[in-house]
Amino acid sequence: MKVLHANKFYYLQGGTERYFIETMELLEKEKIQCVPFAMHHPKNLETPYSKYFVSNVDFSKVSFSKEGFRVAGRMLYSFEAKKKVEKLIEDEKPDIAHIHNIYHQISPSILPVFKNNNIPVVMSVQDHKIICPDFLLCTNHPKLRYCQDCKRHKYYKAIQNKCIKESYMASTLTALEMSFHKLVGYYERFVDTYIAPSNFVKELLIEWGYPEKKIVTIPLYVKHDERPYSFMYDSQNPYIIYWGRHSKEKGVRYLVAAMEKLPHVKCIICGTGPEHEELKQIAKDKKIDNVVFLGFVPDEDLTRIARDAQFVIVPSVFPENFGLVVTEGFAFGKPVIGPKRGAPTELIDVDRNGLLFEAQNATDLAEKIDSLWNKKDKISEMGKEARRDAETLYDPKLHIERLITTYNTVLKKNK
Repeated sequence: MKVLHANKFYYLQGGTERYFIETMELLEKEKIQCVPFAMHHPKNLETPYSKYFVSNVDFSKVSFSKEGFRVAGRMLYSFEAKKKVEKLIEDEKPDIAHIHNIYHQISPSILPVFKNNNIPVVMSVQDHKIICPDFLLCTNHPKLRYCQDCKRHKYYKAIQNKCIKESYMASTLTALEMSFHKLVGYYERFVDTYIAPSNFVKELLIEWGYPEKKIVTIPLYVKHDERPYSFMYDSQNPYIIYWGRHSKEKGVRYLVAAMEKLPHVKCIICGTGPEHEELKQIAKDKKIDNVVFLGFVPDEDLTRIARDAQFVIVPSVFPENFGLVVTEGFAFGKPVIGPKRGAPTELIDVDRNGLLFEAQNATDLAEKIDSLWNKKDKISEMGKEARRDAETLYDPKLHIERLITTYNTVLKKNK
C-alpha cells in the first residue's frame, strides 16, 4: 500500500507535524510506503519528494497590495498545489491520501484532484479548523471564553469577535475562506473518512453537521518506551510541572493565579509563547515566588524534570482535541490534573490516574492541586495507573494497527 500524506509543514513545527512525521515512520516499519506532500521551508527534512512541494508563503505578510492579495488568494484556492499534487499522483500513483493540516498554505484545492483520480481520502482532525475559523473554539470577545458562535456557518461572528490575531482584516479574510470552502463543500464532498482523536471530537463534528458514518475515533499515541518513568518524586525539592505553549488558549495564567493561593507548592513552568513575558511580569508584580519560569527547555532536560515531578498540570481554556501533554504525563508515570473541557475528560479517570478541575477556575484548580500535593502513596498509585494507560490505551503499535484497518476499510468501500 502506498499512502500520500499531506501537511503544510515538513518539519517539527508543532504537535500536528510531530504526528505527521512520526506516523509516516511507524507506517514504513509496517511496510506501508509513505509519500509526503508539503510546502517548501528552510527547516524541512530531507526527502526526494520535495520537488513536488508547493512554494513557501508567509501569511503574516497579507496586506492591501498586489502581493498581499495574491497570498490571500492562495488561502481560498491554490492552483500551484493542484498542479503539483496532480504531478505527484501521476508519478507515484498512491492508493490512498491521508490529509493532516493543509489549511492556508496548501488549501483544500488538492482534494478534488484525489477524487478525480479515484483516490480515497482520510483526514486526521487534530484541531477545530473545519468548524472554527480560529482552530480553537475559543475567543477573547467580550472576554476569554469557550466559543461556538460560528455554528450554523455564521462565520461573520469571527469578524465581530476579531478572532484571528485580534484583527478585523485577518478575521475577515479567514471568515471568507471558511465561507467559500463551506459553499463548495471541499471537506464534506471529498473526504471519505474523518479520523477523530477522541470521542469528544467525533461528537463535536456530528453536532456541527458532519455524518457520523464517516467518522472513526482513533486516539493518538505516546511513545512511552522513550519516556523514563518514576512513580516517586524528588522529595528534597518537590514541585509540580506544566510544559507547553504560553498562549491564551493554554490557560497558563489560571495556573499562575492558582499558585498565588498555594505559596507552599512549587510549580515549574516550561516553554514560551506570546504570553510568556506577561506571565512572568504578573508573577513578579504579585510576588508569586513559588512559580519558576524556565523558558524553552531541551527535550532531555524536560524529560528529567517531568520524571521527578509530583504530577502534571494541563490548565487549557480551549477544548483540547486530545491532549498530548496528558498522555505524555502518563508515560512519565505521573498523575495529571486537567480541565473539565474537551478530550482530557476522556483521558483522565478521576482519582485513578488524575483529577479534573473547572476550566478557567483558578480557585478550583488550586483546591485540586492542594488535595494531591505531597500525597506520596496516592501519587504513586495514580502514577502506576497512568503509566499503564500509556502502555496499553495509547500504544503506538495499537494506533498504527487501527490506522491501517481504516485505510483498508476505506479502500474496500472505494472499489
